[in-house]
Amino acid sequence: MMTRSNLDMDGLRTFVTGFELGSFARAAERLGRSQSAVNTQLRKLEEQVGQALVQKARRGLALTAAGSSWIAYGQFVRASNRVS
Repeated sequence: MMTRSNLDMDGLRTFVTGFELGSFARAAERLGRSQSAVNTQLRKLEEQVGQALVQKARRGLALTAAGSSWIAYGQFVRASNRVS
């Protein structure tokens, strides 16, 4: 069973970065990774949480309800780490 304590935090960071930049291709560039590596991380993160985080939309990708929740959590974790 996946809990937030054993979540792949690097995958979550990649997911949040992609969301904030509006593109997983831009996230790959920012993080110094290939787009394929970022896509693999996203798939693994979705497997870990047991839910789709993004869905295809007319213009690229859109967050699912679960994706929105995980974005909020990822942003909270990142902000908490900056403060401590």
